Amino acid sequence: MIYKTQKAPDTPKQECKQGLQFCVPYHVGFGTDLSSMIQKNPNNLLLTFVNDKFEIALELVLNICYNKFSKRRRRTDNMNDYEFRADLETVMDLLDITAVEIADSMGVSPVTVSRWRKNEENVSNSSLNAFYNLAFKKGIRLNKIKEQLFKEECKNNSVILFHGAKSHIEGKISIEKSKDTNDFGKGFYCGESLEQSAMFVANYPESSIYILEFDRAGLSDTQLNVNRDWMLLIAFFRNKLPEYSNHPVILKLLSKLEDADYIIAPIADNRMFEIIDSFIDGEITDVQCQHCLSATNLGNQYVFFSDKALKQLHILRHCFLAPDEKKYYLTSKQEESRIGNDKVKLARRQYRGQGKYIEEILK
Repeated sequence: MIYKTQKAPDTPKQECKQGLQFCVPYHVGFGTDLSSMIQKNPNNLLLTFVNDKFEIALELVLNICYNKFSKRRRRTDNMNDYEFRADLETVMDLLDITAVEIADSMGVSPVTVSRWRKNEENVSNSSLNAFYNLAFKKGIRLNKIKEQLFKEECKNNSVILFHGAKSHIEGKISIEKSKDTNDFGKGFYCGESLEQSAMFVANYPESSIYILEFDRAGLSDTQLNVNRDWMLLIAFFRNKLPEYSNHPVILKLLSKLEDADYIIAPIADNRMFEIIDSFIDGEITDVQCQHCLSATNLGNQYVFFSDKALKQLHILRHCFLAPDEKKYYLTSKQEESRIGNDKVKLARRQYRGQGKYIEEILK
């Protein structure tokens, strides 16, 4: 479709009698084809449109503006999304410091801090990193404080959950971007622990944490423990049992998930997948595998499948992960992994010969 301008008035702010004038400092001639000009000069146009094209024209202009200011808008959204101003006031109160002092600690001017507090200036990603890193180094655990406050205010039939994101959630919560080969296939995954959710994404440069509240009322669920059923389901969804996809044992397990709006099950990580692989490869029995996995307990995860369940899951807060905070979680993960590996070695030896091998279970 071709959009054309009317003759632009001499004065940029002069009202056009026949239509709507969008005032930016560049005049285009009468009958100019905007299709190519928008591509060449998207930031500098004076557009006048007749009334019957108003809605189409307005949408076109807004799209130009969005493209022009998208980066700046994302910075503003980040500041508001993380509730940076509230966090700034909290840190200043807890440290009992002035705007001048916090500005000096962050390497910015006091005027900049003042404008942040008034929501008059965007905050850059480097400033976000500097601020939240400063708070963490000073011993202020903002994300833990938020976790505790939200749990104290949580309603009786609800639960506070955490979602580790590699960057951020765009739009509404959905399962569309989820992979079929996740622990239980496509779903929106949340953990019960802030620390565990952070550990899984701490290696990513733009990772962050979401705190959510989930209302369980009127929903159906399936709960799993660290046992043979859980191990087989993880192996199935991780595409480790393709030859057994129609086996009665597998079909019976899958039927337990069919009517569930969500499930609650133990979290599995790469180390646990290696143990499950040993079970699938016939190196250890189900009993050995179960005790090895119990030795690497990571807590539970909630996996949401239905739209009904997702509608009852609400984001409470988007939490920034500072560089030093990520290092802290990664160090904790490495220590847990070291202890877990020692426990696994003991469990494999202690329960050797007990239980059944995979070919005996799925014969």
